[in-house]
Formats: sequence, structure tokens, C-alpha cells
Amino acid sequence: MNEGRRERIALTLVIAALAGVPALLFGYQAVAQQRVAPPGTQVFRITGVRQAPPHAGTWTLGSVAGGNYWLHRAQPLQELKVAQGAKVALRIGSADVHHGFSIPALSPDHYDIPPGEWQTIPLDTSRTGSFPALCTTKCSPYHDQMWFAITVEEPLGPPDVTMQVNVSEAGGFQPARIEVQQGQIVQLEVTSSTDGTGAGVGFAITGYENKVDLQGIHKGQTRTFKFRPDQPGEFMVYSSTTAGPAIDNAIGTFVVKPKP
Repeated sequence: MNEGRRERIALTLVIAALAGVPALLFGYQAVAQQRVAPPGTQVFRITGVRQAPPHAGTWTLGSVAGGNYWLHRAQPLQELKVAQGAKVALRIGSADVHHGFSIPALSPDHYDIPPGEWQTIPLDTSRTGSFPALCTTKCSPYHDQMWFAITVEEPLGPPDVTMQVNVSEAGGFQPARIEVQQGQIVQLEVTSSTDGTGAGVGFAITGYENKVDLQGIHKGQTRTFKFRPDQPGEFMVYSSTTAGPAIDNAIGTFVVKPKP
């Protein structure tokens, strides 16, 4: 075998190894991910990243390794939507420093996430609504950006009616009065123009808190949510997130007209 041919074979083997190792690691992670939760569970692998400008301080569903960490290619996770009653687990890890993880509205539990380690967290999907998932450890100057929304919805079809709601300190909830029909599939598109005291604003309906409780909607963010109002009557709309006097004192009206 001549020298040139040996070099070509060696180069081919090196390239195959470089290509194969990431593939093997990806396959191993996929298998390992399924082992940490009961069969039939949908597992979301979420990584905490301390600093990844221009999105400094974020959780991401993307794979984070040395290359894309330093090149800042981690895509921020803003909202994770799951169906009510689904078997779901979160596989939470850290790409850099010690993070904490908590979903205060769904569970009192706090999870420590040391760098390089993973925690598997079963998700309670019995309660519908949209709830902040937070980093509970002061991880960096970007700690306040370490959050995303977990939205649990009824498994419904296309909406019968879509309602756009704006929340501001000057105008409260606009429109101030929303009317829908009992049994309709209602899609809410709630946009906030303020962070209030820093935690965003909320949207909840008295008598429907077990169905509609959207928390922590931040300035410029729109949270989309579907539900089916089954109880006729006139109900109050209020902020379920403490956001300061202007928002906390604002109220709207949600009217569910009975079926004809």
C-alpha cells in the first residue's frame, strides 16, 4: 500500500470518528433521557445558560456544548406548551454555573442544578394556565432573565372566537368587557405593555381560576391561551401577578352568555 493511499484511509477514519462521536453521544443522550422517566412520558431537555448574549441569561431546549456556548447560539426558551393530563417530565441541567429551578404556582419544590448535572422533574399537568418557571439561585447579573412560561392547556381544537386583550398601567384591561358564548372554544391573546414591579402582569377570571390563570406576562410579550367556558355568568378579570397598584387595582369583566 503506497503512502498516499494510507494517508487517505487515515484521513477518512479520522473524519468518520469526528462525525460518529457526536452522533453516538446524541443517541446515548436520547436513550438516557427516556430512562429517567416512566414509559410514555414526554421528556423536555432544558439547559440553563448563565451568559449567552444577546440573550444573556436563558433556559434553552437546544443542545449546549463548548462551541455554541461561546458562539452564543443557544435559542432562548420563552414558553413551553403541554396538554392537560399529559405525562410530562423536565430534564433540567446547567451548562455553566449553579442554577436553581422552581415552578412556584405548580409546586413548592426547589431543585438545585449544579453545573454538569441533571435533575428530572415530573410536571403536574392537571391544572390549566400559564405559569413562570424560574431560576432560584443568583447565578449572574442576568439572573432576572432566567425564566420561561409553562402553559398547560385543555386539548382543544381550533378556536371559535379569538379575543385580543391589552394590559397597561394607564388603561388596565382593554377591552374592559369581553363577551363570549357558553361552550365556545375561546382563544385569548393577552399582551402586556408593562413589567409592573418586575414580575410582569397576570390575567385570571374569578370562578375560572382552575381554567384560566396566566401569570408573569412581561412587557412586550403576548401569551396565547385556549379554553372552553362552561359556566354562564358575569365574572371579574384581574391580575394574578402582583404588578403594582395600577395593575393590581385594575379589573375587567368577562361575560359568558348561556347557550340559546
